[in-house]
Amino acid sequence: MSKKDEKESEAVIVTDQVESANVEDNALVVAIKTLPVIKERIKETGAQVKVRIAELNLDSIEATEDNLKIVTDTHAVLNKEFNEYEDQRKAVKAKLTSPLTEMLATYKEELTIPYGEALNKLKDKKSTIVEELLVKKEAALSGYFTEYAMSEKLSYISWKKYKDLKNIALVRSKTDAKYKEEIGSFIENIKSDLQMISGQPHQAEILTEYKKTYNCSDAVIIVQDRKAAEKKEEDKLQEMELQRRLGILNKEGFKLNEDDTILIHSDLEVQVTWKEVAEADEKAFSKIMNEKRAVIAALKVRKASAEIKEQPKAAPVAPKQEVPATPPVEETPKPVLAAPVVQDTLPETLVVEFRITDTLIKIKSVKQFMIDNNINFENID
Repeated sequence: MSKKDEKESEAVIVTDQVESANVEDNALVVAIKTLPVIKERIKETGAQVKVRIAELNLDSIEATEDNLKIVTDTHAVLNKEFNEYEDQRKAVKAKLTSPLTEMLATYKEELTIPYGEALNKLKDKKSTIVEELLVKKEAALSGYFTEYAMSEKLSYISWKKYKDLKNIALVRSKTDAKYKEEIGSFIENIKSDLQMISGQPHQAEILTEYKKTYNCSDAVIIVQDRKAAEKKEEDKLQEMELQRRLGILNKEGFKLNEDDTILIHSDLEVQVTWKEVAEADEKAFSKIMNEKRAVIAALKVRKASAEIKEQPKAAPVAPKQEVPATPPVEETPKPVLAAPVVQDTLPETLVVEFRITDTLIKIKSVKQFMIDNNINFENID
């Protein structure tokens, strides 16, 4: 038998083995069992091809017409054999794949789909049951929390606020007893915090902050910091107001004494105490200044009146003397006597302008004082 006939026989053997396997009742199992035999035959055939190529000694073959024919013929034979093996490979693959494809389709229809639908339904039902159980669990815990809080007169604390503060997500693995233990600890801590806050200044503000987070130390610190900032700003405002008042007093003629405790008017010795300047509210300070201005105005009037009285009075004007008529003397004319010169000795008249700001009664008393002392005055428009 030639080598060509031998190869064709081997190819038929491989195909026959596959075909005989497919006639079994369980074709897929038989075909899978046959695969190792086919694999061994393929290895043998491949080894024979390598031997045939090696025998040609292509690396040292001479370039002759005969050798060209040998190489060409060998190439044609091998190419034909390979194509035949390819056809058989495809046929084997088709015969092996066909039952597998049918089996996979049946598997999907009869197992994958029914199992998938069943598992999805069970999963959905499981989720629904878990959700319902958690709703019941939360309802029970919420009721317990509310009852506990109300019994301690802490009705303003809500279950929702508690959950948000503690970032609670209920889970079935945690028992109700454990949740109730935590609720009790939370409410008891609040009672302790409230007792501590009751001894603090600014309780209302601390409570307002405390109810936001139920953190006592944070609430106290926030209010303390706020009060410190407010005090700082109040001190600044008070210092600005004090400097403004001192500026007003300075313009009015007041100066501090050596001890910096009393402001004294430079001319009239009218005093303003430091307490009146620093501690009086705006309305009281305005009243004090108006009273001091009225006193200063009255003192100025009185001082001006006293200065006028202290000036020397004018000497009386001598009456003109009448010369008795004498008979005319023609011989000796007499000289005519001149009237005596009277010098004006009246005091100098001064003009003092001032404004009075006070009650109507006090203004009228100042006016009456000037009238009683013959002081000329006129209204200033």
